[in-house]
Amino acid sequence: MGSSSLDPEAQRFIFKSINLMLITGFFEIGIYTFFVLYSLEFLSIEQLGLLIGIQFLFQSILDYPTGALGDWIGQKWILVTSYLFFGLGYLIFSYAEEFFVFLVAFILIAIGNSQHSGAYMTWLDNNYKIYVPEDKNRQTYSFIFSRFQVLFQLNLFISILSLGFLVDIFGRQWGFFVLGASHFISIILVFFLVTDHKDYVRPPKEKKEFLNLLKEGIGIGWNNKTLRYMILGMIIVQGALMIWANLILFPMYESYAITDVGVSFTRAIIWLYGAVALFFLGYLVKRIYNTQKWLGILSMISMPLFFFMFFIYLQIMPAGDKFSIVSWLLLIVVFSMVNTLGSIVQILIPKFFLDLIPDKNRNSIYSLIPSLIMVFNILTVTIGGYLIKNLGIIYTILILSLMALVAGLISGTTILKHKVDSSESKEELVKNLA
Repeated sequence: MGSSSLDPEAQRFIFKSINLMLITGFFEIGIYTFFVLYSLEFLSIEQLGLLIGIQFLFQSILDYPTGALGDWIGQKWILVTSYLFFGLGYLIFSYAEEFFVFLVAFILIAIGNSQHSGAYMTWLDNNYKIYVPEDKNRQTYSFIFSRFQVLFQLNLFISILSLGFLVDIFGRQWGFFVLGASHFISIILVFFLVTDHKDYVRPPKEKKEFLNLLKEGIGIGWNNKTLRYMILGMIIVQGALMIWANLILFPMYESYAITDVGVSFTRAIIWLYGAVALFFLGYLVKRIYNTQKWLGILSMISMPLFFFMFFIYLQIMPAGDKFSIVSWLLLIVVFSMVNTLGSIVQILIPKFFLDLIPDKNRNSIYSLIPSLIMVFNILTVTIGGYLIKNLGIIYTILILSLMALVAGLISGTTILKHKVDSSESKEELVKNLA
């Protein structure tokens, strides 16, 4: 993991936190593959788009307040309640056949998502800075995070492959029932394992302090120019990814892999390649001392290239009614190629955020970002469904590549221009906003 040089207490924390995230996410990763496909067994694509829009609405409303709540009461309790809502939501989803039952399930899952987003990374980041104070340039952090990404990809590979076979045998309904039940086990694990360093000081549990955290988080997000424009870029590119992930990706998998086992195997192969690539990328990223420069450059090119490559691929290799080994292999190659640059970006962003965002407001900001993304993209999936219906998947993906290009230019140029303001520390900025 790259933590062998750290003191034993820090090593234990890193081992515990990373393994907890892997274990609690195991069933979610493998079974969520069939979320859209199972929904489309009972719903039209327009109904699914509407439900996803409603889900985003609930999540966008609750994401930021629950993030501030996590800063206030601690990540343990916000994670416990998130898994409670996840468990109930997926259990109901597993029995859903009517639109209204799906609606209830989507809302409960949205509430769970709103509490879960940013909580684990906040807990990890805030405690890491206390456990490993000697890592001033964050090189150890980036290497450890890259190793976590490797384990995460391997976890994906095992989860998708094993659970995909089980879902094929026992059915998708069984899979979502197991997923719902697994979240109640996660509640127990989080309750006992999510603890803070003894020197970590949490804000006093007073109503006034919670309101201050709400105000400060928004103020930091707006007044920090770098953060503001990075969030704007994220809003645009995540809008494209929402259309991609919810309406294009899994039907595309199914059209090339044909069966549920084929879909699971395809995803597993892609994630396995990702794990191997990340293992070597970890050494590369550890040697990147100018995080700002490379994060800025890669932010400008990674996502536009991702969508444009699929625009080309779908024109060269359109899906047919029968399985084609050539099309299937080329699909895996394209995924593997375009994911490599994005993987480097995903390693560098947390490293950049570690010092950009104040510890006191970290959960708030980590939740504010997806909250704003949801607010500005409530209708995105619905619009995406309209685009696919009228323009087709290929030209919809071309539009997504243009969205990603605009987002990349905004985020990338902002990161490259970022300067640390020595006249006012982050802590002073928070104090001035209070």
